[in-house]
Formats: sequence, structure tokens, C-alpha cells
Amino acid sequence: MDWAGASHDRWSNCSLLREARPHTHGVSLILFSCAAQALVGWRPVNKRIITARVYTRHAKVTIVQVYAPTEVASEEEKDIFYTQLQGVLEEIPSYDIKLLIGDFNAKLDSDRRGLHTTVGPHGSASSTTDNGERLLMLTSTNGLSIGNTFFKHKQIHKMTWVSPDGNTQNELDCICTSTRWRSSLVDVRSHRGADVGSDHYLVVGKIRLKLKKVQTVRPKRPYAVDKLKNDVISKSYCEELSKKLEVLQHPSSIEEQWGWFSRAISETAVAVLGRRRGSNKER
Repeated sequence: MDWAGASHDRWSNCSLLREARPHTHGVSLILFSCAAQALVGWRPVNKRIITARVYTRHAKVTIVQVYAPTEVASEEEKDIFYTQLQGVLEEIPSYDIKLLIGDFNAKLDSDRRGLHTTVGPHGSASSTTDNGERLLMLTSTNGLSIGNTFFKHKQIHKMTWVSPDGNTQNELDCICTSTRWRSSLVDVRSHRGADVGSDHYLVVGKIRLKLKKVQTVRPKRPYAVDKLKNDVISKSYCEELSKKLEVLQHPSSIEEQWGWFSRAISETAVAVLGRRRGSNKER
């Protein structure tokens, strides 16, 4: 199972309004058909956070896709974003596998003192930035591991963003997963050749989990009790029910008596009345 996510800045022209509008925020999720069949639900929290929940054979997976404020953003803007993100993570059931992905605009170095389960030895930055510190605090508090830092790759396969002049590259996009399930994450790296129309490269994480299609349970239609208004059918129902209730004369316990009684009524209703047909609107 592969997951890939991207958040980026871009401009688009609106021909109807005849003016250019800046689009600096926005997140989305694109699922393969097999993942869409396993989708339980999704929720757009705000312009920087979106969540989705899918079934797997082992547990449910909650995916949180984010686009964090840049390093030069105000402290207030960063505080609001991480407070909202923390609230979203706290709402996720504890038994779910958490998958936190997106553009965190955070740089992490290889210093993992006291955070050996949160960050790996393969951070690509020379020093951890303020956004990096915030990400470390968030992931360690919520039992998450930053997957990028646990896999050794060439620098060109770790960089996820390139500056407009092409001279600066950084690893800003991360794929984080529940520490308990980190062994299921088998690789995280960027793919420079994929054209995603952004200054970010495509970041791909491979997770060893099997998806499970959501089974839709069809409710049973109610019995066609309207048929009891017919005297012939009503008499037939009473006779058939009387025959089945004869075995209730010598029950061994009250539970056995109730089981026979309820089963007799249900079996008689199915045999004599059947179930309603058509929708409520048709009826």
C-alpha cells in the first residue's frame, strides 16, 4: 500500500472573473480504487488539515494530511495550526493506526537524543528549525515516528522541495506513523521525476498493510403484517403458529421457552406473511 501526498503554493487564472487569485493553502487526498472501497469516511477540518479513515485487515487507519505554516510565519499562526492539529489527533481513536503526512515546512537534523522512537538517525538538515522542534514535540506527544528520518537514502532522494532558482533544496515533507506500527513502514523517499506541478517533489511512503473492503449490511425488510387484515391469511397464520407453539408445553427453562416462542413467531411470519416488498415511497 503506497501513500503519497502533496501541498503546494500556486496561482490560477479565473477567466470568468478575469482576475488572478492567489491560492496559498489547501490540502487534498487522492485514493486508488481499492483504498476508496476501504474508505470509512473523510473530513475537511480546514484549509490546512484534512482527515480520512480506512479499513485494513489489522486495524482502521486514520490519515491526516496537512500543510503547515512556513518557517517565517508568525508565532500566532503556528500556534493556531499546531493547536488545531493536536485537537484532531486527540479525536482519533486510540486503537487506530495514525498516519500523519504532508508539508510541515520543517527541517530536522540527525540529533535524536531522548527521541529515539520519534526520530531516526537520517535527518538531512544541518540543524533543526523552529518548525522542526514543533513537529518533534507534536509527534513525541502523540506516539508518532517521523518515517523519513528512519531510512537512509541519497540526498537527492531525501530532498522534497526546491527553491524557484533551483539552488536550494530541503526536506520539508514528512510521513509520520504510529510508533507501535513503525515496522509496517518499509520506506519513505522522494521521486524527482514525477511531475506534480509544484515546487515540491512527490513523496512516497510504502506501508505493509492489507486493505479491507467495507461490507455494507443490508437491513432486513419488515414482515408484511398488512396481510393479516385478510381473514383467510390471518386464520392461516394463527393455525400455523398454534402448531409451532405446542412444543412450549414442557420447557426446561425460561430462556429455552423464550427462544422457542420468538423463533416460532419469526418462522411463521416468514412462511405465511413474507416480507414487505418495495421501498417506503412505493408502498
